[in-house]
Amino acid sequence: MAADRIHPGPIRAVTFDLDDTLWDVEPAIERAERDLRAWLDANCPDMAARYDRDALFKVRAAIVAKTPRLQHDVSELRVQVLKAALIRTGHEAAEAERFARAGFEVFLSSRHAIEYYEHAVQALRTLRRRYVIGALTNGNADVRRLDIGPLFHFAIQAGEVGASKPEPAMFEEAMRRTRLRPGEIVHVGDHLVNDVAGAKRLGWYTVWVNRGRAPRPEGADAADGEVACLSELPPVIDRIEASARAA
Repeated sequence: MAADRIHPGPIRAVTFDLDDTLWDVEPAIERAERDLRAWLDANCPDMAARYDRDALFKVRAAIVAKTPRLQHDVSELRVQVLKAALIRTGHEAAEAERFARAGFEVFLSSRHAIEYYEHAVQALRTLRRRYVIGALTNGNADVRRLDIGPLFHFAIQAGEVGASKPEPAMFEEAMRRTRLRPGEIVHVGDHLVNDVAGAKRLGWYTVWVNRGRAPRPEGADAADGEVACLSELPPVIDRIEASARAA
């Protein structure tokens, strides 16, 4: 997508990390794990009895060691872990594939039952009036499955580009889709390495979502802005834009 005519200023787009930036991911993952376990108990009791969470993690480690690229595609990795465990408990490959994908869909549906941080939706709505809005995630959250989906112009998952943040591939793909230069984009995220350092390395502006107002660790890259609440985000981006105009 082109960003022509969205906003005439030096900042043309704002991209967001998702988990722990727009919502707290831990409750969603815990619920999704419980729902998946209940589904496995009901539909694949032999596999569920043999493979608890720790045993599945060992299967995961073995699969990543054999196929490293899957560590960047957490959705397909989870499917392959379930499939491998099912095959090891006597299921034929086709049946294991079918059960693995059905179980993963249970997990994914529950994983998207999230609660946004306060002011997250309003911040997105405010910023969308002026900027192209994108999502860049290492996880398998998909804004298109959420009611905030229409607020995003594009979304990129690590699995699509074969690399996770802070590697440059996702940021480069965002520039390709928007046809923007590094100095025209602000990236917003909670992780100082994956989000702040990764984006700054390509020359992007950055905002660190620091909910606990923790001190920045020594040696960590400083973001161009910092917020503890997403209600602070639009004015912080205004200040970044003013600085970009003056540069």
